[in-house]
Amino acid sequence: MRSVRIGLMGAVMISVLMAGGAQAEPLSGCAAKQAEIETNLAQARSEGRKGQIRGLEKALKEHREHCTDDGLRQEREEAVQQAREELRERQQDLREARVKGDQSKIRRREQKLAESQRELEQALEALRQ
Repeated sequence: MRSVRIGLMGAVMISVLMAGGAQAEPLSGCAAKQAEIETNLAQARSEGRKGQIRGLEKALKEHREHCTDDGLRQEREEAVQQAREELRERQQDLREARVKGDQSKIRRREQKLAESQRELEQALEALRQ
């Protein structure tokens, strides 16, 4: 699941020049996700990583058969909701650690909270694409 999330986040960051045009147009939705898979596939091929090539070829095939912009948006909205829920849980964990006063637990909970905040920001950024 984590690799899917990472792949989804990477897809958001890709922008490509429109064919035949001089202006840069960022891709969005399924087009951006497909471009990200194709880029990863080309890199895997250039490095001879056979297992990764097979996996990316399968992902590209599945993507072409099943990806819709509406479906992708729904997945991204669900990812935002999950990230928000995780953030709330981490905030509660930190409050509980502070009540107990254990400094090592407080530090760990603060780190986990910061990680959850980054994940929420990434999910929100993906949703905006």
